[in-house]
Amino acid sequence: MSNTFQPRISLVVIQPSPFCNIDCRYCYLADRANQKVIDERTLDKIFERVFESEHLGERFSLLWHAGEPLAVPVDFYEKACARLRQFNRRNIRIKQHFQTNATLINQAWCDFFTAHEAHVSVSIDGPRQIHDANRVTRSGRGTFEQAMRGVRLMQQNGMSIHNIAVLTRASLEQPDEMWNFFLSEGITNLKFNVEEVEGIHAESSVRDSEDRDRYQAFFRRIAELRKRSGAKVWIRELDQMADRVRFGSDELESELNVPLATLSFDCEGNVSTFSPELLTVRHAKYQHFKFGNVFTSGVDEILHNELFLTAHADIERGVSRCRAECPYFSVCGGGEPSNKLAENGTFDCTETMHCRLTIQSLCDLVVQDEESASVATFA
Repeated sequence: MSNTFQPRISLVVIQPSPFCNIDCRYCYLADRANQKVIDERTLDKIFERVFESEHLGERFSLLWHAGEPLAVPVDFYEKACARLRQFNRRNIRIKQHFQTNATLINQAWCDFFTAHEAHVSVSIDGPRQIHDANRVTRSGRGTFEQAMRGVRLMQQNGMSIHNIAVLTRASLEQPDEMWNFFLSEGITNLKFNVEEVEGIHAESSVRDSEDRDRYQAFFRRIAELRKRSGAKVWIRELDQMADRVRFGSDELESELNVPLATLSFDCEGNVSTFSPELLTVRHAKYQHFKFGNVFTSGVDEILHNELFLTAHADIERGVSRCRAECPYFSVCGGGEPSNKLAENGTFDCTETMHCRLTIQSLCDLVVQDEESASVATFA
């Protein structure tokens, strides 16, 4: 590591429990039936390690994730917030985030989110037939009704809905149905995660060159529908790519390639960095990506861990190859480590199906469209 290298902690991901109350067919987490809940001693140690780090700046985001966070009672988070304040002696600005399937949201949760000004992202894949194809209970029943009940309760409490939908081959073929559903439900902040090969999810329905065409056609149609409607709907894929095309730089680097920018903690106190998904992964070359434990080392010591150094060296080589070989580097920054590993078996590589879809096809769409400035903005 260079002596001049000074990473900054931007995102802290904490797993309150690996348990999830539903069983999505594309989930990458192997341990989602495990009902263990992080104990107060471990949580305190995580907070202590984060706040003692020399790489902590003036702010960071705290994301409760890696299982269904609302499967843990509200009271747990009330106590966690109090403990967080106790450790935050420097008055660092912290924004709490929750990623939830929305099926467990009730009035108590809405009151908590409002009181703590938490940012809540929900996971609705689209209208019932699309959502219920993959977001199911352990008995295989769809979760659409329960999830939408939670969404509507949030709306009744004046909360903005930030949605993440997973795109499969089936949903890529239904852009009109997707757009009409979200617009009719008043959901105007949209993110789309393509179904990925990741963790225990070894095969995606979106996997070949024809799917790249489907992906691009999906967003072309979504852009057309948004423009035609005049609705102010923010679409991450279109609007972020438009900004990257306008302001991209060869110096761009994805935060997921930067050590310590993202810190991920499981409920045992193990810590990883780079892509959060790596925390649960095992690999023949790298063994695993648990670079320490809060009871035995501080987060800054990750930078000297042998497993970390091996992984980081390969990640850096992969980013350097992307910079040298890929014409899309200025709008990408070197790809995501978890996707490179899952698809190509190593970090020391370049192109993945994930980047062909989410970077190359979207960039081409924005650049090629003569009206990209109006198609790819929601303002």
